[in-house]
Amino acid sequence: MGAKALSEEAYDLVGLIINDPIESEKHARFVHRPLRDRRNLFYSEAFLGYANFTALYLRDLWDKHPHISKFL
Repeated sequence: MGAKALSEEAYDLVGLIINDPIESEKHARFVHRPLRDRRNLFYSEAFLGYANFTALYLRDLWDKHPHISKFL
């Protein structure tokens, strides 16, 4: 959501996304903190640690199924 707002230069929306409190659960209790104060929402391995498996899978799909390139 934030990336889309940035790409459309909707900076007021970016500020809202970053600074408005969001509800989340911590130890069976609900807390309301802004995104900028949350450090545990994203895990690096979700984006970096295992990305090589996805990249290899996509490469193999491209090699094994030549019709995929027709959709680009």
